[in-house]
Amino acid sequence: MRTICVTGGAQGIGRSIVERFLSMGDRVIFCDRNPFMGEQLIKTLNHPELHFLQVDLSHYDEVQRMFEIIQSRFGNLDVLINNAALQVEACFEDLDVQDWQNVINTNINGTFYCIKEANKIMKTGSIVNISSLYSHKVRLNKFSYDASKAAIQRMSEEFALALAPAIRVNTIEPGAVDTPMNQIFTQAEVREAVLKRIPLGRIGTGDDVAKAVVFLCSEEADYITGSTLKVDGGRGLL
Repeated sequence: MRTICVTGGAQGIGRSIVERFLSMGDRVIFCDRNPFMGEQLIKTLNHPELHFLQVDLSHYDEVQRMFEIIQSRFGNLDVLINNAALQVEACFEDLDVQDWQNVINTNINGTFYCIKEANKIMKTGSIVNISSLYSHKVRLNKFSYDASKAAIQRMSEEFALALAPAIRVNTIEPGAVDTPMNQIFTQAEVREAVLKRIPLGRIGTGDDVAKAVVFLCSEEADYITGSTLKVDGGRGLL
């Protein structure tokens, strides 16, 4: 049985990743900064190998504590999925400095903290970082989020080099995915406009991303590191 850690696992893509690994017989520890959502998922799934830790990834001491708990309870870690992220939408003139810092501290620093601490307890294994199509595709009003995802893209490549050969590090780039973070897709006119820009003709699901994550953590991908897998229905082609 592998031991998996998923950050931001209480809802959206993170929850789909949690459920997918559980279905494969893995032990899953997920963290989230929202205790209510975390405990709700524990109750809903009611699985003996599912464990929740409340963690704010922007605080290094909380991340350290999380991995100390994982090591003390389960011995070691086989897979880390860095999924947790904050997103703030604002035009440049209205972009608040504190909002910028919150996004950067969670998305970039939190990812770095997790990799740094996981490396101490992973003998071998796999790390997958969730980036975004918009790490390299330009748009307006999500400056801090997109900048953070671009940074994660480069971090993934450099950590893949640093942690080889024992630990593989790869990146997933989701496109439009129907999650609580993307409530705008519930607006019919927005959804229709988005669909016109997706060659496969549908908005993605959390499970679309989860299946790709599971593949990159499997033996079938044991010669893949430093790579990026786009899960966007072809959106990046347009």
